[in-house]
Amino acid sequence: MPGTTVDVGAMTVQPFAVVHTPEALGFRLSFGGRTIAYTGDTAWTDALVEMSANVDLFICQVYTYAIELPTMLSYRRLSAERSRLTPRRLILTHLGAEMVSRRADVADVVAEDGLTWVLGDGS
Repeated sequence: MPGTTVDVGAMTVQPFAVVHTPEALGFRLSFGGRTIAYTGDTAWTDALVEMSANVDLFICQVYTYAIELPTMLSYRRLSAERSRLTPRRLILTHLGAEMVSRRADVADVVAEDGLTWVLGDGS
């Protein structure tokens, strides 16, 4: 339930309501001194600011580049809100066709098969 924090073993899980379906959630997961946030499908919501605040890694869905959809985030909107987000590292995921076709215009890291990153490596 959004607004609550639950311990699952040694992991702390904090769900956030996102804008996709009435019960869609994003998550902030903390384990071993590290924190990862993941949006899942969502349009822009201010919950992303709190969800990604000072996390080690923010995995963020950006389905379109500029097309605004009621339940999916565009890269244009994410870029407009970027100064409000404070993760150590941002990785984009779940790209739709328009986003893929504009990938050369994307300054942020895009998740792809084989991409690796070690939390705390300073990059």
